[in-house]
Amino acid sequence: MLKCLSPSYFKLHVCWLSSLTPVTYLCKLLGIRCVAACLQLELFRGYLGRVAPHHKPKLGE
Repeated sequence: MLKCLSPSYFKLHVCWLSSLTPVTYLCKLLGIRCVAACLQLELFRGYLGRVAPHHKPKLGE
């Protein structure tokens, strides 16, 4: 199931964010990588949620 997911998602998001975000301080580059990592996790979570939906507990469980 995870074999069809490419690790290039992370690289694409970093390039996209780096090209659109003007960086004036070197320390801000770390923030761009963190945002890209969060976007990657959301993509995987959304993809895996459609392939194998997980159980959502009801109120009171």
